[in-house]
Amino acid sequence: MPIVVVTGSPGAGKTSILAEMKDYNGIKTINFGNMLVEYAKQKGYIKEKDPVKAHDELRFLEKDPKIMEELQKYAFGAIGKMKGNILLDTHASIQAGKRYMPGLPNKYVELLANVVGFIYIDVDTDTVIKRRLADKTRARREIDAAEIDAQRIVNLSELSYLSAFLGVPLYIIENEQGKLQDSIAHVKRAASELFKV
Repeated sequence: MPIVVVTGSPGAGKTSILAEMKDYNGIKTINFGNMLVEYAKQKGYIKEKDPVKAHDELRFLEKDPKIMEELQKYAFGAIGKMKGNILLDTHASIQAGKRYMPGLPNKYVELLANVVGFIYIDVDTDTVIKRRLADKTRARREIDAAEIDAQRIVNLSELSYLSAFLGVPLYIIENEQGKLQDSIAHVKRAASELFKV
């Protein structure tokens, strides 16, 4: 089961693009955060029933490394056992204040076994700020341009390293404002190339 990891700058439109990828050429889209939330609920770490608020609650669990390690190990292991072509929707890094942790640590990427490529969804910093401010579906804290640029640098550094380490391609797709359909077409083309479908 080949896996393509899809990440992006927060607010770049990754969720909107991946919503259009459901069942494209038989490719399954798996949201890593949803898997973490469901397992955290099973373990009693998250009590919240509302999916958006449960994801917000997950952010508080990120402060406990032992719990996060348990959740990540479970999710990466479960995904590694899935059948078929999989687009894995996740984060390249996890930010807590001025600290960044890898969203795809080597020890867990190895559990995935067959990563064939990475796709990074990006957009200019001003657009990210506007989209984040307009998104009322999530509890997002305000961040400035310098922090968004730092996130982008860290994310692309993580992905560049993993791309080189695994010997697989990294696609960077710009999701420009008003050109969502173009971005979806670029992601579909990249996925088709990576999965050879």
